[in-house]
Amino acid sequence: MDLKPQNIVHVDNILKVCDFGLSKYEFESKYDETPNFSAPEVLISQEQHYQPQADIWSIGAILYYMAYGKQPNWNPENRAWEPPYGHQPVQDPLVRDLLMKALQYYLEDRSVLEILKHHPYTTRP
Repeated sequence: MDLKPQNIVHVDNILKVCDFGLSKYEFESKYDETPNFSAPEVLISQEQHYQPQADIWSIGAILYYMAYGKQPNWNPENRAWEPPYGHQPVQDPLVRDLLMKALQYYLEDRSVLEILKHHPYTTRP
C-alpha cells in the first residue's frame, strides 16, 4: 500500500485511507511507491510482497511528518530518524516512543499494528 499524508483524509472526526489505485497492481519497480514514506525493505528489495510492518514504517513516517511538518530525516550511520535540522525533538514522550517503535530500520525490530493500536498515545482520550 502506498501510505503517505496525501492519501489520508479526515471525515467526521475519523482518519481514512484513500487512493487504493496502486494496491490492485503489482509494482513494476521499487520506485512505484513514495520513497520518503516507504519502509527500507520496500526500497532495497526486489520483492513485490511485503510484511505488514512495511505499512507500520509508513504510519510512523506520516506521524513524523505530522510532528515536524517535514519528511523523515534519516541518519544513514545509525539507521535511525533524527529531528529536522533546527528543530527540537518531539517533547511528548509518548509520541517519541511511538515513533521509535514504528521507525525501526530492521523489520524484526519494528512494532506490529496490534501493539501500536494499544499504545498509550493512541488510546489516550
